[in-house]
Amino acid sequence: MIRHPGRSLGQSIEQQRLELHRAAEECEEAAIGVVADHAAETLDLRHMLAVIRIASELKQAGILSCSVAEHLQDMTLARPEDLTGSLLEMIELAQIQLRDACVAFEKRDADLAKRALEHEDAISGLHSILFKEILQGISDQDKVSVELVHLLYVIKSLEKIGDHATEIASSVIALSNDH
Repeated sequence: MIRHPGRSLGQSIEQQRLELHRAAEECEEAAIGVVADHAAETLDLRHMLAVIRIASELKQAGILSCSVAEHLQDMTLARPEDLTGSLLEMIELAQIQLRDACVAFEKRDADLAKRALEHEDAISGLHSILFKEILQGISDQDKVSVELVHLLYVIKSLEKIGDHATEIASSVIALSNDH
């Protein structure tokens, strides 16, 4: 549930950001180790590169997620109903798409990856709707609301999270077509 958070949420976001960086570094080191250990053996380098690419996409999506949380934290929204239904729907779709893409990779499930791709247009459409609403809100005011600027960043970040999920799903599909 999105609510006006306190200091502990900010600390939690920073802790998650640090864990995300550590996990990405561990993944990169593990990939390098696999390549080094199996240099003389048959190694599916396409698969290894896809894993590295997916780890990078996931890291970027995680960074954007932390940033979205920080921007929502900086806003003075006290109640979830202050967020439009379109924004909540966009948040939910981005989460579903990213989760489905990651599960598709974990299970090597091209069909689930294709379903993850189905959310791309909906997320982009919601971005367009919200962008227009926010611009209208800005033009209706004498001075630009800081909250509306935060919202612009949030919706752009959510769209980018969807883009990263799309790249993950596309990599899963490409890998399944190679085998």
